[in-house]
Amino acid sequence: MMRRLSSMGQAYYLAMAELDHDLPGYLKAVTRYDDVTLDDLVRVSSRYLATLPLVTVVVD
Repeated sequence: MMRRLSSMGQAYYLAMAELDHDLPGYLKAVTRYDDVTLDDLVRVSSRYLATLPLVTVVVD
């Protein structure tokens, strides 16, 4: 998903979907996370990331 953030990445994946004749699959992948809310992210992070050691990095 991160590779689709830039316009070059979007163009690449759209072109690959066109060549593979799979535009519906591309559109499904692009819109898969449209309904995710901040509450969903907080809930999931508290469940799956709670046991991971977190580090704070300050760059000066």
